[in-house]
Amino acid sequence: MRALSKVARDVRTARDKRKKYVKYEEGAELYSMGLSRFQKMAHECEAIIKIGRSAWVDLETFDKYFQSFRL
Repeated sequence: MRALSKVARDVRTARDKRKKYVKYEEGAELYSMGLSRFQKMAHECEAIIKIGRSAWVDLETFDKYFQSFRL
């Protein structure tokens, strides 16, 4: 069996526990989109929380914005 990458393990944990905040890489994996697209959307919906040099994305805010694209 293939070993999971750290990001893949973190994404699986996020799905199981449904974390409230994630970093960009984890969020992009969680929503199955590219990193730059996830970052752009997170900024557009103002879901970014900056702590020092770290950026965290509020998944509740991001998810509401993401759902607004539903057809």
